[in-house]
Amino acid sequence: MVSEYEMDTMISELTVANMVFGNSFTVLDPAESDFDFLEQLNPRYITVQKNSETGRHDGWKYTEEEFDSTLTIEQTLHKSLL
Repeated sequence: MVSEYEMDTMISELTVANMVFGNSFTVLDPAESDFDFLEQLNPRYITVQKNSETGRHDGWKYTEEEFDSTLTIEQTLHKSLL
């Protein structure tokens, strides 16, 4: 469970990310081994992943230096101001 302090901090960080980048991303899947539950991702390192057959959006790619992970739409909360 997320403490009240952690939730306040996370909301503040998500607000800043939305203001600076126009997007914010949070990992929702506690079973995702690369990230902590409700971990905020830096929008600077996120790209859209498309299905090669349909061309439709089917997830996100997070690449930061040597760290590389693919997340599905179900694993990630995306908030956009656009």
